[in-house]
Amino acid sequence: GRESGGIIDPRPATTGPAYENVDTVPSDDFFTQTNFKGAFGSYNWMSGYSWLAENGRLGHVATDEQFATKLPSSSRLLGNYPNPFNPSTQIRFELSAPASVRLSVYDVTGRLVSEMNMGNLEQGIQQIRWSTQSASSSQVTTGLYIYQINTGNEVLTGKMLLLK
Repeated sequence: GRESGGIIDPRPATTGPAYENVDTVPSDDFFTQTNFKGAFGSYNWMSGYSWLAENGRLGHVATDEQFATKLPSSSRLLGNYPNPFNPSTQIRFELSAPASVRLSVYDVTGRLVSEMNMGNLEQGIQQIRWSTQSASSSQVTTGLYIYQINTGNEVLTGKMLLLK
């Protein structure tokens, strides 16, 4: 990371050790292979999301083009927290373009337990709070739930665990 005049840029130099000897992760729906170690590559995903960004402390210190903020070509799921949860969790995702978003939550048998139209959301990182009170049935019990973010063009799918 770099700092200049109270502005923090957490991205590592592309010629530094964060880009060397990167481990290969299992090929599954949970892990995402990257070409860097740590939370940051060349894309600063905290812009528009953190206290630093909200208070003008998050910046892009480097001026060379390799560190320019890039927008993803497709939307991506950033997971939910806390997980496991009770009674609510925050589902995070990044939209590659403005979209009308719908959140659907299913139990492991495929039964729809909740559907929420979130309306039109802006491009960038978004967050939706999902609570057991959002379920259309009082039959929400401890277990694994599947959630889907539908943008009209894309469907992002994740797993979350409710512990009562």
